[in-house]
Amino acid sequence: MSMVTPGSIRSLLDSRFAVLFLLTLGSGQVALRAQSPAQSVDSYLSQAAKLEQGGDYAGAEKVYLDATKEYPKGDTIQVVEPWRPPDAWSDTTTDGLNAILNDIEQGLIDKNGKPTGQRYSNAPAATDRQVWPVVQNHYPDKSEAECRTIIHKWLETKLLYPDDYRDPVDRRKRKGLFVDAAKRPS
Repeated sequence: MSMVTPGSIRSLLDSRFAVLFLLTLGSGQVALRAQSPAQSVDSYLSQAAKLEQGGDYAGAEKVYLDATKEYPKGDTIQVVEPWRPPDAWSDTTTDGLNAILNDIEQGLIDKNGKPTGQRYSNAPAATDRQVWPVVQNHYPDKSEAECRTIIHKWLETKLLYPDDYRDPVDRRKRKGLFVDAAKRPS
């Protein structure tokens, strides 16, 4: 199954037929929209773009139709079906999440396994101190996006919080991530 985005939806349109769209709404409901190809597709594309930003997508699957009078050799069409991204929290455990938080609290380690005194960061510019790979070290099957979802939720709930510290390697004041022990999962 391939993912359908507003950019690729035009390839699904066929001028011979009226087009029926399935839109997956944020609540998980599916809405049908009938539209003739002669109408502008822009209204559908803007709706699809809004849905795409919300995290709901539609998958397209090729369906083979039997031969009919109009199409003696049969035909294929794209059928759109609802799809939701995987849950970032699935397969996590309290022990696993606390192990991640322990690693974040400890900070970066050198090649010998000793703490450097540097803190992890969620800032995009902190490429060598990114925090999401810590989650992936404990849950290797999780994607970068899933790892970032977990980190963002912890930042939102203030379990993780940025604060100033003195970086002993770069010898300057920086922002790094700290763990609020009172908010740890139990």
